[in-house]
Amino acid sequence: MKRILFTLFAALVVAGGLLTMGLPRAQAQRSVAFPEGLAWFNVSRPLALADLRGRAVLLDFFTPGCINCIHMLPVEKELEQRFGTQLVVVGIDSPKFDASKTKQGLESFIQRYDLRHPIVLDPAMSLWNAYGVQAWPTLILLDPHGSVRQQFIGEQSLEQLAGPIEAALADAPPAAKLPKLPLRPLAFQQRDLATPGGVAVSPSLVAVADTGHDRVVLADHSGKLVAVIGSGCAGNADGDYTHAEFNRPHGLAFHDGMLYVADTDNQLIRRIDLATHKVETIAGSGQRGFAISGGFPARSAVLNSPWDVAWAGDALYVSMAGDHQIWRYDPTAQTIG
Repeated sequence: MKRILFTLFAALVVAGGLLTMGLPRAQAQRSVAFPEGLAWFNVSRPLALADLRGRAVLLDFFTPGCINCIHMLPVEKELEQRFGTQLVVVGIDSPKFDASKTKQGLESFIQRYDLRHPIVLDPAMSLWNAYGVQAWPTLILLDPHGSVRQQFIGEQSLEQLAGPIEAALADAPPAAKLPKLPLRPLAFQQRDLATPGGVAVSPSLVAVADTGHDRVVLADHSGKLVAVIGSGCAGNADGDYTHAEFNRPHGLAFHDGMLYVADTDNQLIRRIDLATHKVETIAGSGQRGFAISGGFPARSAVLNSPWDVAWAGDALYVSMAGDHQIWRYDPTAQTIG
């Protein structure tokens, strides 16, 4: 009973903290000019407010190390597809850590997530302060006239954003009459590995999560290629090395002739049998969600961006980035939580 009461109390404290974060502080009512001298990406020149007039604008205040910010990126891509040129997403890197204040660090983030919309690096967080932002991620919707329509704090679903955007565009000019934006996505050199996100070493093998190519690569200790696991196309499929599919895999762990994979964007834990060359799913339903605690049946459990894996004793431990928790997979009971 005490444990239940403690859990409820903790949940209320967390909820209260989120509500406090949501209280606006001198929030701007009109769009704020972009400061001069900032580094811009995916554009041929810095944007000005005049470039954005006539469009709905979604300002995304993010920091690269924020998993909740990362969760918003595919939602923004879907919004861009739905609204076309009538919507422009502008990413505003408001860095929490020093490493996020560099151009090189931001370019790596842009490449890792294949971002095509305009992004500006604001190391002094001047725009963050001007708009009264206080949490990552925060999205601010501007209407075609430059007025602030709404502020969204935390992760939002597609429909939570699509409705307000559609309303903001009610009196917008037709898309055909909008001037072109100076978009120029960054070009990156093609390499054998693309933004690798994990590595594991056994007595005979080195495994690399080739995250940007949605696959796992095996090499021997001299660096000679042994096998490529996965089709290289983002997807969710078990099977042999050639036909299996991953979606942005990250953490890896060898154990007892197997290689375990945190298949992050699939919301799954995968197991690779190094003897039979087969890939199978051992945990996760494929849906992302939130959970506080509990030993769930592994295959039906809802995971939240599993980022890394490690064996200790008789269990596999999972870094559940989206929940900011460490989970335990029991291979005997086939439970996780």
